[in-house]
Amino acid sequence: MVRPNRGPNGAQRRPNDREWDLARSPSWTDGGHYAPGMAKVNTDSIGPVAVLGGGAMGRAIVGRCIDFQVFDRATTFVAEPDPAKFSHFHDYGIVPLPTAIEAIIAADAAADGAADGRLAVWLLAVKPQAFAGLAAELRSSGVSAEGRTVLSIMAGVTARGVADALGCGTLGVVRTMPNLGAVTGAGVTAIAHDSGASEGAMEVAERVVGCLGPCVERVPEALLDAFTAVSGSGPAYVFYLAEAMIASAIDLGFPADLADRVVRATIAGAGSMLSQSESSPRQLRASVTSKGGTTQAATESLDGAGVKEAMGRAIAAGAARAAELSGLGR
Repeated sequence: MVRPNRGPNGAQRRPNDREWDLARSPSWTDGGHYAPGMAKVNTDSIGPVAVLGGGAMGRAIVGRCIDFQVFDRATTFVAEPDPAKFSHFHDYGIVPLPTAIEAIIAADAAADGAADGRLAVWLLAVKPQAFAGLAAELRSSGVSAEGRTVLSIMAGVTARGVADALGCGTLGVVRTMPNLGAVTGAGVTAIAHDSGASEGAMEVAERVVGCLGPCVERVPEALLDAFTAVSGSGPAYVFYLAEAMIASAIDLGFPADLADRVVRATIAGAGSMLSQSESSPRQLRASVTSKGGTTQAATESLDGAGVKEAMGRAIAAGAARAAELSGLGR
């Protein structure tokens, strides 16, 4: 398993200069694109933090934010009931707690000792299907989200839905949608800019998601379901393609290990070209498609099978499911 911010030999990789700029100086252009180096650097850590959910994205966020010193490991408390996931946090000196209540109590205790009197930040990193149960547990225990900053990475659940379930206003609730590229610092993240969050809450969210990768986009909350389907689920589409290419290579006689290496390297190389080139994807495809050649034969087969249309239906289905999850979070 790939661990957040780890080198190929498993050793911790320190952030490079560009990554430090991105994490420590969050700012935005008028178009809503992330632009480093335009704001005053803020080196104070955020927190205490109660991270509710220790799955893949929760681990990635904790790891990246600690590496960038945006979270302080001494005041970061993770709630995760599955002991099998505990070891992923041990590299950072964090021992997860089995319930959200315990993580919040620990974070509040740490906050009580803070000179500025700030309340603990909550990071909601549970599955949307589990949120209603979590919110009920917090309410029944008398734990209030009022006055806190609450960052949500849950698909589908609106900022208003989070606020209503937790019994607080939307001023402190910021809805974001990172993708799994955050594990390696190549994340793509959307942050809703029009859901009623205060500027202070937005600043906290910007500093957190700025640790996950260089592509951060401010978008209307109404676009987040579609963003989830395109980018949040997007890595899975690439992995699906890789599976199919590897299986085809094996069918053509490749040894399995060779097929795996070649396909991984091919997709990595194409992704690098796509990210670095000013040419459109169509232009890049045309540049490797000779008339009457092998690539043309292959892409015509894909067109004949309706692959583009199938991808469109897949993304639409993902967006529709994100909208359905909003109801499950209540």
